Amino acid sequence: MSLAALDLTALGAHDRRMALEGAGPPLCYAELALRAATLRDELARAGVAPGEPVALLSRARGHDEAVALAGVIAASAVAVPLEAAAPAARLAAVARARGVRLLVGDAGAAELAPGLGRDALALDAGGLVTARPTALPGGARPPTEAPDPSGAPLACILHTSGSTGTPKAVPVTRAGLDAFTAFMLELTGLGPADRVL
Repeated sequence: MSLAALDLTALGAHDRRMALEGAGPPLCYAELALRAATLRDELARAGVAPGEPVALLSRARGHDEAVALAGVIAASAVAVPLEAAAPAARLAAVARARGVRLLVGDAGAAELAPGLGRDALALDAGGLVTARPTALPGGARPPTEAPDPSGAPLACILHTSGSTGTPKAVPVTRAGLDAFTAFMLELTGLGPADRVL
C-alpha cells in the first residue's frame, strides 16, 4: 500500500488483523482506518488545507501517534512530529518555523498547546478524538520556508537534534516515504505475521 496516497479504505480492508498493540486495548486495521478517517475529517472541519503543516506530539506514546500520522497523511497535510522531551521553547520555535497552526496530540500534549501558541486537537491513548479545535483563523498557511526545493508534495518534516545550534528541517516527500518504506521492507524481510516495536 502506498503511503503517498494513503487509502484508508485499503487500510481497513485488512479488517480484523491486529494493527497496533500496546498498553491500551489493541486496534485492528479496520479500527485504525476508522479513527484516522475521523481525524482526517476533523482536520478538514478545522480548516486545515492540503499541504499545510500540522504538529504531532504524544507524551504518553499510545495508539494516538499512529492514528495522528495516518490521519494527517490521509488529509494530504504535512506531519511535523515534535519530540515530547524537548523544552517548550524549542517546540514553539519548531512549530513557528514551520508555520504550524494546529497541534494534534494526547492529553499531555494538548496541555502544551496554549504555551506553543497553537490550537489543539486532542486524542486519547486509543486514538479517539476527545477535544476539537475551534475553526482555525486566517486561512491555510504554508511552511515559512519551502523545505523541499523540488516542490514535490511532502508527507512530513522531521528535525535534527539541534545539538550544533538550531534544529534543521528534514523534509520527507510522499514519494520518498514510499521509497524508504519499500526499502526497509525489502531489507528486513518483514511480512504480515511480524511485529515491530
